[in-house]
Amino acid sequence: MIAKELFDTEMQAYERLKDIQGLVVPICYGQVSCNGRRALVLQDVGGVSLAEPAGAILDLEELSRLLQESCHALHGFGVHQSDFKCGNFRLVGSRLMVLDLEMVEFDLTDDDSAFFTATGISHLSSAYQRSRAVFRREGWLEAA
Repeated sequence: MIAKELFDTEMQAYERLKDIQGLVVPICYGQVSCNGRRALVLQDVGGVSLAEPAGAILDLEELSRLLQESCHALHGFGVHQSDFKCGNFRLVGSRLMVLDLEMVEFDLTDDDSAFFTATGISHLSSAYQRSRAVFRREGWLEAA
């Protein structure tokens, strides 16, 4: 996809997800132009990225539960995250916030939605486990 399409996809996702902005996705304050390029002004949600040692504190069961809750919330608005990587999720308190909505799918069938979610969670869980192993080996995370 080209950048314009990705930006338009992200704008459409935030529009659909207005009701859960600030809860599951950042609040989108709007669009601005910077040096002739469009940009979104988004809420700083705080928390920690799942790609950082501070975010690598969940066991796999808890990670799966939180991912399923986040995905289910998006699905209720016909938005389906298709870019499952640790950096696209932030642990904020006791929930996950979903970031980087430029690579989402819209209005999938229930079967496709279930498949996307299951494979995405499996993929992210594997990446998360690998990251945790590296963080432990480097001394950034205590041994389990």
